Amino acid sequence: MPGKVVINKKLSFTLNIKIMKTYIHNNLYIIVYLLIIFCVISCSKDDEPASVEIVKSNAKQITNFKFLSANNTILSTDVTANIDTIAKTITATLPVDTPLTTLTPTIDVSAKASFNPTGEQDFTNPVTYTVSAEDGSTNSFEVTLVSNSSAKQITSFVF
Repeated sequence: MPGKVVINKKLSFTLNIKIMKTYIHNNLYIIVYLLIIFCVISCSKDDEPASVEIVKSNAKQITNFKFLSANNTILSTDVTANIDTIAKTITATLPVDTPLTTLTPTIDVSAKASFNPTGEQDFTNPVTYTVSAEDGSTNSFEVTLVSNSSAKQITSFVF
């Protein structure tokens, strides 16, 4: 083989090991430096966090509608209304001669939802409550109250 003189295989192997040791020793700083740069780049804080889509609730129901005697001094007992979620109507029959002008309902709605109007209401005519879901969608419920009068009525008139 031109350019290579092999005296014996043992000497050739020993020379190759010495050359490798010299090469590694001379380039050790470069290898360490490259390893440090690799570690710093791979541990970088510039990584973008995973995109998380937040899904907002679309629940917008009235789940409970009551008139508590504790909140309405004109009531002697609590009154629970009937809720029709399909027709979106709420009806309640109050005790005889209950004035409908100043009643404060206690209302429960779906989690993360809100409603309007709030507080004392005049229920002489139907009142519409709007429930807003967290995602901004809405449902409207019409509330109708009935309070019969104890006044005597003419039910029949004959001559």
